[in-house]
This record gives sequence, structure tokens and C-alpha cells, in this order.
Amino acid sequence: MEDPPDLTIMDIYLNGARDGIEAARQIRDLFATPVIFITAYGDDEGLMDRIRQQVPEAIVLPKPLYGSRLADTIARLEQDKAGAHRRHA
Repeated sequence: MEDPPDLTIMDIYLNGARDGIEAARQIRDLFATPVIFITAYGDDEGLMDRIRQQVPEAIVLPKPLYGSRLADTIARLEQDKAGAHRRHA
């Protein structure tokens, strides 16, 4: 809690009582961090609907990740954050 995350990168299926969607929602609610899901189940409409409902601003990247797709997505989030900060300054 003293050192909040800047970003949440989450798989949908986790071992344990919570799945990645619920865990990411809770982290986002606590720290207002952007969320990136990485999943092999991007074609599962039920999961995509849950993500859109519970973490609507999340980015979903399909597995396997090739090239610099994750790094490019993180860089884009940083640019968006910097742009928003400049607009509110």
C-alpha cells in the first residue's frame, strides 16, 4: 500500500479463489492504475464481456505475445498519461 503499482499486467486465469479479472478490478480500484490483460482466451465473448463490465478501460492482448507488442502498449499508456497530465496542468 505504501508503494502503489504504476501498471497492472494480469492473466485472466489464476490459481486460487480469485480470477485475474476480479484481482485486476480490485487493484485498479485501490490504486487507479491502468490494466493490461494478457490472455489466450481473447475469443471467449463471456470473458470479454466480464472485462468490459468490470474493468472497462483495460487493454486486452492475446497470447502469445510477439515482438514488442507489450512494450509498445506500455509506452502508449505512458504517452497517454503524460498527455493527460499536461492537459490538466
